[in-house]
Amino acid sequence: MDLGVGYVLSWGVSMLMLVPLGIGSIAGEPVGVTVALISLVYVVVSFIRKYIIRRCYERFFRCDD
Repeated sequence: MDLGVGYVLSWGVSMLMLVPLGIGSIAGEPVGVTVALISLVYVVVSFIRKYIIRRCYERFFRCDD
């Protein structure tokens, strides 16, 4: 669920940022495909970031009673 929401949110943000800047396409793909690929990269990076932070928290800050 979290990844799906992140993907949709990043797609919308990318459309709002890239289209007004005139970034039309990468590698000849239509704008929608370009934005979808960029958004997918954002989501993957976010997932990895959340995973690493969660593991660090569990290792260093979690107290088992």
